Amino acid sequence: MTRVSHTLALLAILASACTSAGTDLPLSSTTINSTVASTITSSSILATTTTVVGRSVRTFDVGGVEVIAVTETSELPDQATTIEVTTTLIDSGDGPKLCLGVVADSLPPQCGGPIVDGLDMVGWTEEAQSVRWGERTVVVTWPPVDDHIQLISDREAEFLEYVYPPGELPTECEGIETFVGPREIHDYARGLGERSGGVYLTNDGVIVLQVTDDLQPHRDALGAGGKQACVIEVELSETEQRAIHDELYPELDDVVYGGSVSSTGSGGKVEVGIPVADRDTVEAIAALVDDPSAIRVIGWAILLDD
Repeated sequence: MTRVSHTLALLAILASACTSAGTDLPLSSTTINSTVASTITSSSILATTTTVVGRSVRTFDVGGVEVIAVTETSELPDQATTIEVTTTLIDSGDGPKLCLGVVADSLPPQCGGPIVDGLDMVGWTEEAQSVRWGERTVVVTWPPVDDHIQLISDREAEFLEYVYPPGELPTECEGIETFVGPREIHDYARGLGERSGGVYLTNDGVIVLQVTDDLQPHRDALGAGGKQACVIEVELSETEQRAIHDELYPELDDVVYGGSVSSTGSGGKVEVGIPVADRDTVEAIAALVDDPSAIRVIGWAILLDD
């Protein structure tokens, strides 16, 4: 049995439904406290910046790859040097390990990640079978050296709540008042073959059908009883997206801690969730695929200024 750690859930960070160079699109975000949206001007940033309790969620273009990261820097750094992470930490005897992926739901739990030197786990952890674990917000150095990172500061775990991508309803569907249900959409998509670009769920619960040909015939075919389907056109079929997924999946662990790949995503892109989305890491991921523009990289660790 496994569970996804809180940090892996944050790979949900705020992807827009479809982002293209030169277009400003709002990124949706909610937190326990407040959300303040502000627009910034930078040629490398493709979307509105959303400030989340003093943090900024920004969208960058790295060699054609759409990158979404929580960062206090106006430019995506080549190499992150200081990050903030809220996650599970587990000490099995070698030091507190920063969980950067799936946490095994065993007793005691298990995970993978670097050791945080200098972290005191007394007072906020549980213990069983000589293993100590707990959840904490930590600021640490990056990248790991010999599988170790250095603690800068720590505090009680503060989890931010993010709206899962793809965010808002596509503009093509804003005029629809009553939507076709998910079962009808899924049944229809299964019969499309290479014309299907997959389906995904928006934040407000609408199933979006992605197709690789003219969308209107599909809207007409699904429309009945006063209902309409949300259909958008994308470049890559679901089969092509899965092929990219298969390119990435076995190689991702070689270039990043705790990465995961979604086989189909919004806008017909393959979504890659990673802890630290700095430029060097994104370029290493892009090198694993033939078409970097077909992937969206979402980083959930907060990249801090030096």
